[in-house]
Amino acid sequence: MAIEAGHATATTVALAILRGENGPMDPSTLRDRIRAVLPGISAPTMWKLRSKLEGRKIQVMPSGWLLIEPAQAPVLSDGFLDLDPPSS
Repeated sequence: MAIEAGHATATTVALAILRGENGPMDPSTLRDRIRAVLPGISAPTMWKLRSKLEGRKIQVMPSGWLLIEPAQAPVLSDGFLDLDPPSS
């Protein structure tokens, strides 16, 4: 199932952005990329992402955030999120 990325939650968009990376992503870069998709996202929502995802979906490293199981994350493509992508 695919939805317009602008209608997704910040958590879902963050996971999709991280899935597209080959390694850890700096949190400020991730924030900027989420805001490109969800321009109205609030600062408190952005700050809650780490506590919500750390240990369950992301590993926080000195070099940035790394998705633990990329195949379980949605795929972001052409402004849409595929919420049930095939496993890679």
